[in-house]
Amino acid sequence: MSFIRWVLAELSSEYKLSFELSDGTSNRNPEHRDEFGVYVHYHGKMIASAYFRHRGDHLEPMDDDGKPSVNVASEHRRKGVASAMYEYAESISDVKVIPSQGRTDEGKAFWKQPNRKFGKII
Repeated sequence: MSFIRWVLAELSSEYKLSFELSDGTSNRNPEHRDEFGVYVHYHGKMIASAYFRHRGDHLEPMDDDGKPSVNVASEHRRKGVASAMYEYAESISDVKVIPSQGRTDEGKAFWKQPNRKFGKII
């Protein structure tokens, strides 16, 4: 089973994952690009987004202003959406995501979850 099919099976067939590079394209090989976004749509409406930048040999969730940039609509939280975005980002870049420095209390709890399948704390 492909990674994207696995993620969709984990979430629900109503969720759709996509990504876009900072130049507005969706080239399937972004590993040499500096930054890209991952988006989740639910019934055609975007309900989550995360922007990632390469930082050495890792990815960090960060926007253009250097702020943490993972957003999930409140009614879709605690359903694995953010985890799926992180796992998807790692799968298309072949590097691990590290936690951003300025994360919120929710972000800190997200990184403390047991048995997470993504990320590396450095």
